[in-house]
Amino acid sequence: MNRLTQQFLGRASVLLLLGAAFVFLPFCRADDNADPGYEVKEIPNIVYKSVDGQDICLNLFLPTKNGEPVEKCPTLLYIDSGCWYSGAPGNGGVWTLVNPVQQGYAVASISHRSLQTVRFPSQIEDVRAAVRFLRAHADEYGLDKDRFAASGASSGGHLSLCLGIPDSISPFDVGENLDQSGQVQVVIDFFGPTDFVAGHWLKSVPECIYHAIQIDPEGIPTYPKKLSEEEWNRAVKFSPAFYVCPEFSPTLIFHGTDDSVVPLSQSAALYDELRNAGVPSRFCVTNDGVHDIKTLGNPRELMEKAMEFLKEFGF
Repeated sequence: MNRLTQQFLGRASVLLLLGAAFVFLPFCRADDNADPGYEVKEIPNIVYKSVDGQDICLNLFLPTKNGEPVEKCPTLLYIDSGCWYSGAPGNGGVWTLVNPVQQGYAVASISHRSLQTVRFPSQIEDVRAAVRFLRAHADEYGLDKDRFAASGASSGGHLSLCLGIPDSISPFDVGENLDQSGQVQVVIDFFGPTDFVAGHWLKSVPECIYHAIQIDPEGIPTYPKKLSEEEWNRAVKFSPAFYVCPEFSPTLIFHGTDDSVVPLSQSAALYDELRNAGVPSRFCVTNDGVHDIKTLGNPRELMEKAMEFLKEFGF
């Protein structure tokens, strides 16, 4: 942990929040703040990319009013990912907790190719392709190209951070719709890995982290492993922290102090980099929180904080 990180953790405002059951629910009309005129239109299994005979899909949830589509909707993306494994797209993940569609937001739940079948950078390329696809079809779906936000947890957080990388320095934009931006305007990250080079190469780290950057976990000692030049280059390429610059997307980070899968130091170091680059950012640390969103506090309250952050940027 670097000196700036230690200083930050020494003065961080730790959120002492009560845990709560965390279940993703379908969009409903339970939000007291929702406009009763907004209803939900679901468009499932939209193929946003086809590669090697595989269709990769997203589910889209759009607001309608009096049966008519709502134009220029801000779009909230949820990355359906765990250890960079992904199946069918879901229903919007954490966004469902605040019923944003009833408030006039569009929600896209995005799947990607699984690490079980293809290596990095396929997963990063996929989610950036999804953003470009949605922008290319913004008029069709009533989306505002200039108001995209992404969220995800763990590997989904990592992939969301990769959506914060400016197009000008991103090596992950390949395929179709390259005339559209693959960068979102805001990132909401729940304990995503940020730096694969950092000294956390311990046997307790899940093997999928090693597999993601093609490092053999066999024989890894209980102290930081020295990476070969080839391993180091891969680790840097896939680490969002190495892309932080003034044009990186504003970022809100949630992490727990007792996360044994992705250490708190990962998010703390990223936050240092974001602040040093002048990127608008916020870091919410939960005392005793582990690698599980429900241990970071009341999940609905967390997402209300996320919505407040979004509104600072015109969402």
